[in-house]
This record gives sequence, C-alpha cells and structure tokens, in this order.
Amino acid sequence: MPDTTLLLSQFYITLDGTQAPEAMMLNLVEATVENSLHLPDVATLVLHDPNSTWVDDASLAPGTKLVITAKAGADKHKLFDGEVVELESDFTPGERRVLVRAFDRLHRLSRGRHVRSFLNVTDSDMVNTVAKEAGLSAKVGPASTVHQYVLQDNTTNLDFLRERAALLGYL
Repeated sequence: MPDTTLLLSQFYITLDGTQAPEAMMLNLVEATVENSLHLPDVATLVLHDPNSTWVDDASLAPGTKLVITAKAGADKHKLFDGEVVELESDFTPGERRVLVRAFDRLHRLSRGRHVRSFLNVTDSDMVNTVAKEAGLSAKVGPASTVHQYVLQDNTTNLDFLRERAALLGYL
C-alpha cells in the first residue's frame, strides 16, 4: 500500500512567537489569507466563541504578532506574517463568533497622508526615515544620487515609496 502521509497538511498559528493554544485551534472555524501585490496582506481568523472567551483574550490584543504557516509533507511554508489590528464580534442567532483581522506590517505605511519635503537626501535616506517613523526597518542598497529637494505631496508613505521605487526602475 502506498504511503499517503505526505498528502496530509498541517496548519499552525503562532501568537507573539508561541504556538496558539489548543483550545483556540479547536474553536477555529475559518482562516483566510489574502495576498496582494499592491496592498497589505490580510489574514482573518473566525473563532467559535459561545462564552466570550476569545474576544477578551490578551493573546489576541491589537499589535500581537500573528504568523500562519502550513506544512505539507516535510516542507513548511509561511502563509502570513503580520500583526493583529482588530477584533470583531459576530452575534448571529444561536451562535457567537469572533473575527480576528491582521495585516502584514506594510499597513503601517498606509496610514494617513503626508505633505513634507526632503532636502539634500538620497533615496536610501528617505526610505530609512519613512520606515523608522512607522516602526519598521529597511534593507536598502547604497544610493549615490543626492536629491536637493523631494516633495511628498499628500500621499501615504506606501504610495510615496512605491513612486520613488518606480522612478528608480524597481517597479
């Protein structure tokens, strides 16, 4: 008889670096990960919550690091890496659920529009400045061109960085 164990997949959720409690995994109704090329990735967990256990659980507080991985055979694949941004209660007749929404850290660059200027800086300087303001770190290569004046004109930081990348031929 052929070995079919390689066809089984496993699904894992970690919260702030620790495996999600077994009780949470037993109450997991649905997990959805949506990836986009131009928007932050989104993960949604739907938990069965008849006793309001999960809506007040500290391990699901906004800002909690959420990682979803899947294992198929011997290979483990990271499907999502981000942070919890909101909890939503869903009260339907006879059932109570909690929706946990998480975005990858790219969402921090999408908050708000900014009008500002950068004076005598390289593109790597601008990227590092914007990333630091959002609580992120950036990996950038050396840039030799110093721009006398660059305007961020009422755009999100994400749109601004994408515009700079397109000007340099990266998009």
